[in-house]
Amino acid sequence: MKVHIVLTDDSGATFEGHVDLTPQLSFRPTHSGTSSARGRKSSSAKANFSTPMRAFMKAHARTLSGPKKFALLVAYLAKNDPETTVPFTDIERNWNNMTGLLGKFNRAHSTRAKDNGWVDSPKQGVYVIVRDWEVILNATYDD
Repeated sequence: MKVHIVLTDDSGATFEGHVDLTPQLSFRPTHSGTSSARGRKSSSAKANFSTPMRAFMKAHARTLSGPKKFALLVAYLAKNDPETTVPFTDIERNWNNMTGLLGKFNRAHSTRAKDNGWVDSPKQGVYVIVRDWEVILNATYDD
């Protein structure tokens, strides 16, 4: 497909030209490690709570932000039961056992996960997973 492109920069200079475009059949990042290169990729995988914890987190947390990883860990520890409370100390301890997969623990992740409606804290020091938390598994890199 041949297209005509006209671009104007911040100073008002105009650039234009013709380009041949070909359809891309699959997602292939051009530079690994940067969010602009990664683009948007979604996961539609279903969570299997009988999987060992490290394998579960490796399968689902790789592309998630810190607050989403926090919600995912709460969901795993509660075995996806919204009635099961999970002590913050258990979440932090398990996270710190998987820093290679999850990165450094940041207490702000819990607040942001709560602000986004993925977890709740019925009382200080404990968390529960919210029923529709699985939206994080269908989220994109840029969230």
